[in-house]
Amino acid sequence: MKLQSFAACALLPFAFNINAAENTSLPIENNLAYSVYAGITTGGDELIDLEYENGPSQSIKAGGLINLGAGAKYTFNNLWSLQTNLGYHFDSDNADNADISFSRWALDIIPYYQINDAFKVGVGITYHLNTEFEVEMGSMIDAKTSFESSAGLVASVGYQFENPNSWVELRIVSISYNADKVTLDRAFGMSINETVNTVDVPSIDGNHIGLTYHYVF
Repeated sequence: MKLQSFAACALLPFAFNINAAENTSLPIENNLAYSVYAGITTGGDELIDLEYENGPSQSIKAGGLINLGAGAKYTFNNLWSLQTNLGYHFDSDNADNADISFSRWALDIIPYYQINDAFKVGVGITYHLNTEFEVEMGSMIDAKTSFESSAGLVASVGYQFENPNSWVELRIVSISYNADKVTLDRAFGMSINETVNTVDVPSIDGNHIGLTYHYVF
């Protein structure tokens, strides 16, 4: 009897370990979930600084400012998941005589590790395409700089609210942009309509940090 009791006690920890391992690999119901998100970012090189006569100055940065999009998450088990996002990321300023914007489409692929019920961490890649810097200032100038598609790194920390449909993300992105061509439609009231390829132009720093809210459905 004593030997049987000892054997049972000795095997008890292994039983818990086996159970934990089984829980990790158990199938997850509703593996696929979809989401929409909105975020705000800051950072990157300053592309232009606008001074207004009767108001504060406004700058357009390569790491700003608003990020809107949709995503899909595939859950492998209770520890690992894969998040993909496609968003429109832009910084702009609109005035009576000026429309200026820096915009791009961003595709993210981020594997996540679930630390606990609330927090998860991930490191992945982000791919930016159709990146453009547009400056239109009345009849004075109308120009657009197009950039090559760029790949970068993204580090993310996610916090899950008690409501399972909501989580917030703190992210850091490392990326740079290389100018491809410049299109000049108008300058000083004259129609130009010329496009030239850029040569030996320094890359633009698009590194930024941001906070994003995700709604899952």
